Amino acid sequence: MGAMGTTMECCRARHEKDDVIMINGQVIELEKAPRYRERDAVVDYQVTQALQDGDMMSMDEILQISSPDHPVCRAVQRDHVMLSARFDKEANVEYARMLARELAELQIRTVMVNTASDFGVATDYCLAKARIMVALCTSTYGQKTTGTYETYMELKFAREHPSEIQIVPVKLFPEYPPVPPGPEEGQHQNQIVFSPALLYVNGLVSGPKGQLRKMPVEQLATKIKEHIERLGLLSEVSNPQTSVWDTLLGRSETQQAAESYKYRLT
Repeated sequence: MGAMGTTMECCRARHEKDDVIMINGQVIELEKAPRYRERDAVVDYQVTQALQDGDMMSMDEILQISSPDHPVCRAVQRDHVMLSARFDKEANVEYARMLARELAELQIRTVMVNTASDFGVATDYCLAKARIMVALCTSTYGQKTTGTYETYMELKFAREHPSEIQIVPVKLFPEYPPVPPGPEEGQHQNQIVFSPALLYVNGLVSGPKGQLRKMPVEQLATKIKEHIERLGLLSEVSNPQTSVWDTLLGRSETQQAAESYKYRLT
């Protein structure tokens, strides 16, 4: 197996009814999400069949099937900003969702897991599409828990693929880097990844009494976009023109696109 396959032991090719993600600020059922950027928008039969049958497929197998050499599919392209956040508090979840919508308004292609019940397939999808991973650094970000899919693993995957995924930290808690509770592995990884050499976006502002609080999502989205532009990556994750992705995700002619391109896997 290649590096990607060894890092992510497998991509569980199955769907749960509550598996949903947020793409460009809209909640999409995972099984209806476009999986590949294709010239003719044709879903590869082998991948589709595996997803329907609930088969286990390694990430290497999926990437091989969707390679440019395959007669149907093109390669999976990393052209989205993934929002990586802890789902431990409802306020943090809602803040991340609003931020995703604001980034989408700024024509930034965004993707994030949108459920707390089964992160598996949705997380794999997001990591496979991410060119940039925005780490929303609350107090518990990067905590190593008993779960297989968590911000600790998301950060670990991005850290091990620096040429593919650019990490953009956003400071949302006074203590930075975050010092999450639990096993020390989470704290140690945060110290290494969020080193002074990696510039962060400050997402805190002073409140009426001088206390620090999260800045409005509109303001933070603009700062993140400016940061991405300074990194020279804006063109890779933004599209000011309406694309087939916008069409498929509900901006216009959604039903016709779904029927014509057969992205629906049920």
